[in-house]
Amino acid sequence: MCATSGSDSRANWRSHALRYRCVFIALVTAAIALIFTRGAESAPLWLHILLEATLLAVILSSSRMIWRLLFLLLSIALSLQSASVLLTGHLLSSLVIANIDGYQWLGTRTLTVLATVFVFSNLFNFALYFTSRASGFGSKTRIAAAILYAATIILQVTPLGSFAKSVAAADREYAFLPKRKLDPRATKFMKDSYWTDGDTRGLSLKGKNVIIIFTEGLSSRVIDTENNLGLDLTPNMDKLVARGTTFENYFNHTAATYRGLRGQLTSFYQYRDAFLPNPKFGMEQEMKLSDVDEAFGGRLVSLPHILGTSGYSTYFLTSAPTDSTLNRMLSDMGFDKVFGVEDFYEPSAMMSDLQTFDALRTLTARFQSAGKPFFLGVYPSGTHLGMTNYDVEYRTGSNQLYNQFYNYDQQLGKFIDWLSVSPAAKDTVIVLTADHATYPSPAYKKSFRTDIDLFVDRIPLIIYGEGVKSQKLDARNGNSLSLTPTLLHLLGIRKGVNFFVGCSLFSTSCESPYSHISAIGEDIIDTSSGTPRVISNHHITHDIHMMYDIGG
Repeated sequence: MCATSGSDSRANWRSHALRYRCVFIALVTAAIALIFTRGAESAPLWLHILLEATLLAVILSSSRMIWRLLFLLLSIALSLQSASVLLTGHLLSSLVIANIDGYQWLGTRTLTVLATVFVFSNLFNFALYFTSRASGFGSKTRIAAAILYAATIILQVTPLGSFAKSVAAADREYAFLPKRKLDPRATKFMKDSYWTDGDTRGLSLKGKNVIIIFTEGLSSRVIDTENNLGLDLTPNMDKLVARGTTFENYFNHTAATYRGLRGQLTSFYQYRDAFLPNPKFGMEQEMKLSDVDEAFGGRLVSLPHILGTSGYSTYFLTSAPTDSTLNRMLSDMGFDKVFGVEDFYEPSAMMSDLQTFDALRTLTARFQSAGKPFFLGVYPSGTHLGMTNYDVEYRTGSNQLYNQFYNYDQQLGKFIDWLSVSPAAKDTVIVLTADHATYPSPAYKKSFRTDIDLFVDRIPLIIYGEGVKSQKLDARNGNSLSLTPTLLHLLGIRKGVNFFVGCSLFSTSCESPYSHISAIGEDIIDTSSGTPRVISNHHITHDIHMMYDIGG
């Protein structure tokens, strides 16, 4: 039996200790049974966290301060994993760690929820710890728990093991610097033409102003005409699909934002997702522009650089502060100017989508009046995972994801309506795409009825404007490495030395194997079949790591 009775304090202590032991045995037994009956990989992540916390509470149950401090550190790591599971549905990844400086993008509400989960998870862990101490487990029990814990490590699903791997991967990324002297074998990627021949299906953007909208985390399945869920969530994007040239079966080639923007504008891969502290530069939170230029400047030919030498003025507008890491990275790519929050509003963490599109309207009118063709990229961030600074809500406002995308669509629609009656309309085309796919969080998968787990998915690529045909074209499961070659093809700009590994979506003779390969740090994903899958191909992996040494 799990409980005994006694008249004296010693008997009561034994009774309570036995009850505590029964609680622990029940927790461990239930966790192990569920993990093995469901399969280690399919068991709920919170179950793995609970099992690990319980076993560690038994193993480290001691009055010694050193063991308490060790448990505190491990508890913090487990609590971070709990917060990550709540937000993303996954254990903490190196991608999240690499983008930790963008925490403010999550919004106050989301940060408050995550902080609450973190605090209560730690409190729960220490409740387990002190309960374990009160139960009076002996050395044999702790040894048995240690053996059981070793067995769970063999399963390779331990949250702490995953945490250690993610931290190590992020550390490798932080410490990474591309080689200043390129490997002679890298010349295999060098070309003297941006695209090869192919039928552009009646499309030509020669002499046009080009505005590319890199929507934050937008998968095609978010758009009503793509998901057929009857949500009436994206009426304005639906209009663009109906009236413009839309590419179907087009995937993101990487994630997250830093890789996505720079990679699309250079048709290349990069290893580091954010320009964060690096041993070469000391422990400053932000790298100076000169440091970014030293490490990454002049390594790749970019779309703004090419257009700048072809008579275009080139600009980029982000929703971030002007001195942010993101803006510094973009400044290093050859834009005439990169705009941020302070160019339009009082300093703040981020602009809302309403503010970003208002700023876009201001810039479009300004550049149109200059009488010179312009290229303008824009990055609205209101659809970022966890963001809550929307100005318009979807119906009752109960679904945060629906609110994000509905608000974005409304602000986009207002800009398109303004542009259609402005003097810029006849000379300007809009290219609507994304920096990467929507993160497959539990809320996203439930809201849009998908079971996708990879951070690679179909994303929109829509070209809209006067003279642009209404048609749907098949990108043949190609990826966003194709963006720059495709636009240069339509603009009629062909010759120049480059490292592009993507093909124009109109080219018939370009057969780059990387047109179907997405690379997110050390994860390689193949999209050639239309269903993204992780692959382990030594040749492809070797080439991509060589590209990392070129691109940064």
